[in-house]
Amino acid sequence: MPPGDRLTGPAVTALRGGAASRGFSIDGGLLSVEPPPPGAVPRVPRALAECEALAAIGSDGGALDVAAREWGLAIGYAMVTVSPGLPADSSSWQSYGQGQIMPGPASYRNRLAWVVVFRTQLIASCPAVAVTTPPGTPAPAPGQPAFTGYGYEVFLIDAATGGDALIYDETQPAPCAGTGVIPAGVAVPIEETSVPWTLDRRNPDRFSAVLTASLPPCGFHDSAVDVVPGTALVRVVAYGTVAARCGPPRPVTVGLLAASVTQNLPPVLVHAPAGLYLPGTGNTTPGHSSGPPTGTLIVLGVLDSGTTITMHVGDVLAPPGLFPGEDPDTAQPARSSDPAVLGPLGIPEQGPFAEFRAWQPGRATLTIPAETWLVHVVVLARP
Repeated sequence: MPPGDRLTGPAVTALRGGAASRGFSIDGGLLSVEPPPPGAVPRVPRALAECEALAAIGSDGGALDVAAREWGLAIGYAMVTVSPGLPADSSSWQSYGQGQIMPGPASYRNRLAWVVVFRTQLIASCPAVAVTTPPGTPAPAPGQPAFTGYGYEVFLIDAATGGDALIYDETQPAPCAGTGVIPAGVAVPIEETSVPWTLDRRNPDRFSAVLTASLPPCGFHDSAVDVVPGTALVRVVAYGTVAARCGPPRPVTVGLLAASVTQNLPPVLVHAPAGLYLPGTGNTTPGHSSGPPTGTLIVLGVLDSGTTITMHVGDVLAPPGLFPGEDPDTAQPARSSDPAVLGPLGIPEQGPFAEFRAWQPGRATLTIPAETWLVHVVVLARP
């Protein structure tokens, strides 16, 4: 990593893998870390604590292992106190939880815990810029602590049980040339776990299939997954609280799609390793691939209405989704007059978006309900 971008500050010197060698605090004591007393030894091993942290989703919806790869981390165990009543960020639960309610943050008051410190990166859309080190020390708003500049995102888990995970986000400078700071807060992290699955059936289109996966009762999941691009790997990921203990797994139905809309499912599907999942790791299958493309992707727009499109078997058409002023909750996807010639791909899409593959030579017309948009399609045999 470039000089100056590595994780810095008191956590680096205090946390070196074992018991904290010295104490430190940030945000005026909203988070305090003190060396443990003699005889205070974690029951949870360091390797498990670090793996739980790396598999977690941070308060901004980003994977913490990405932050570790970018800037490094510091880890150790200590007596930790987090000021009660800090604002709780639920953005990761809104992104991954599909309507799940975030549990209340755990209390940390002089509690023996594993402390894993990352450097966070604040992303803002003004346009999208990364704010790591502000040009100057911003002046805090009345009643807010000063910004120290460490940029800490601190992952905590109870050293005795491995549960009650909590993330503490240090005070950040206001983005987009704003004044003041974003005050410190906490979040309940989400953990990613690769779960076992079995193949129920392949669909006749060769593009999709149906799986049964084993999910923790308190976990949630995506309704469909893709083959990992460039491989034959299939991974079903469950999302839930860190080290959740909520009973035996339950079977759930999951749709499987090819790695891209212009590919079929590989003849052999390879099960990804089960267990805690660190995003972006283990995406290789020696001797297997996701297969050659069936054709090309043709993207249509609103102005293509009334035209005739010539394509070949295996090509895919992507008609426009939303029209100006259209409500995405009520909009409908395009329809084909002859699905045997030009049919929708695999699992029905949610909302107005759908893609169509040419299955055999012939003619069809694509129309969009409640709109005057239509396209005539001629499908030729692939030369």
